[in-house]
Amino acid sequence: CSVDVKMRSERHWLPTRARVWLDEKSREWWFRGLDARCRDRLELYGREEELRRLVEDARVEYETKHAKRAVDERAKTHLQAASLALATYRKLLPWYRGNQTKVLEVIKEQMGERTSPMVRTLLRLTNYVSTDKYQLTTRRLELMLMDYGLGFQSQFSKSDEAAEVRIHSCFYHDIFAEEGAPELTSCCCCSIDRMWFDWLDPQKHGLEFESGESLAQGDKQCIFRIQKVDNT
Repeated sequence: CSVDVKMRSERHWLPTRARVWLDEKSREWWFRGLDARCRDRLELYGREEELRRLVEDARVEYETKHAKRAVDERAKTHLQAASLALATYRKLLPWYRGNQTKVLEVIKEQMGERTSPMVRTLLRLTNYVSTDKYQLTTRRLELMLMDYGLGFQSQFSKSDEAAEVRIHSCFYHDIFAEEGAPELTSCCCCSIDRMWFDWLDPQKHGLEFESGESLAQGDKQCIFRIQKVDNT
């Protein structure tokens, strides 16, 4: 079966009031993370307040500029996340003398790179106790698409042997590319999505994860595929 998620009209998984509260908390956590980055790095040390002000002003500017992209409740959350990442990236580049690699390392940490090992451990644990690992894993693919919302154009297909997601238009990539910073896509979207599946070991779990194509790498689409593997 195949489902065109662009045509879905499900509501956000949270009521609007709860979504707004969570967005506010996410914004607060982002700035707390920036404070920690400033304490960890010589280039940023002692500049917490200045960086907060610069990033917040730019975040508001980007959200206003791209407001029309917020086509549903999920997209409003994605817009804030993209605007925070873009604002932080742009304001840090001059402080790192244009060194994109160094600044992208900061963005990756902000996006949860340090916590990803813990998340992968929890995913392995839930997989270990599951009686149907294929259904559990493919359900995660579906939930990932539900969280995308109408700001993405994507399709989901599933059979008894494999499940696949094809993303034809990515909310984050569209904004970053328009702003001349497509390099942000890989650490703000792709790496986060892959984290839920890239720990799968065909020999241990009987499932293989593939993600060969990526909009961030210049391909026409992103592909995430879960395939059953016969280890007998």
